[in-house]
Amino acid sequence: MTSRERRAAKILYTWIIPLSVLAVDVWLYVSMRGWTYNLKEHGTDTFWPFVLMMGGLFFPAAALIGGKAIFDMWSARASTRWRVTQGRVTDTRIEEAEHTRRAWIGYETYYEYLPKVTYTYEAAGSTYTNDLTAFGLSESESRAEAERTVRSYPKGKPVNVRYDPDDPGTSVLQTTGGWALKALGVAVGLATTPFWLAIMILMTHRAYPD
Repeated sequence: MTSRERRAAKILYTWIIPLSVLAVDVWLYVSMRGWTYNLKEHGTDTFWPFVLMMGGLFFPAAALIGGKAIFDMWSARASTRWRVTQGRVTDTRIEEAEHTRRAWIGYETYYEYLPKVTYTYEAAGSTYTNDLTAFGLSESESRAEAERTVRSYPKGKPVNVRYDPDDPGTSVLQTTGGWALKALGVAVGLATTPFWLAIMILMTHRAYPD
């Protein structure tokens, strides 16, 4: 895959697919005049309006994460057939990101860690530098896990680098795409959330009628 094709694929799963999903969701909601439904008057008929209303937030996010996960898994599979060359680790580090999430009471701060391994290699008569260890690699709340990855690639260590012959600047050290499976699971969870929320709302209303 050339760098141009790779950029096109990124635009596809980052913008085109999520925005298309959002457009379809909004179109369906407007077509059925979803805002005119309410539990008291329409009961179970409000299921789809509720799903579409909440889907405006969850469905595009699921499409974005799922699209990237599928692309990463495809890329990981393709990388098993890429050319192999010798490279060398030039630097290692752990990127730390601070996040906030809802806790039992208020919000809590937590950290995620992403191991970064920078390496150089020669391909197609040129020298390249990259820091992509594997496709689909994601941040982890375990610093120890990130440190294990970093320790596996000490500075100066010779490494086998797999690079895309159609785009030599794209390369990986590992061909596994297992991390992308977790992202795909998150996408499925997001896609089904509006359905479960709508069911819970209807069940709660039935249990406690006005």
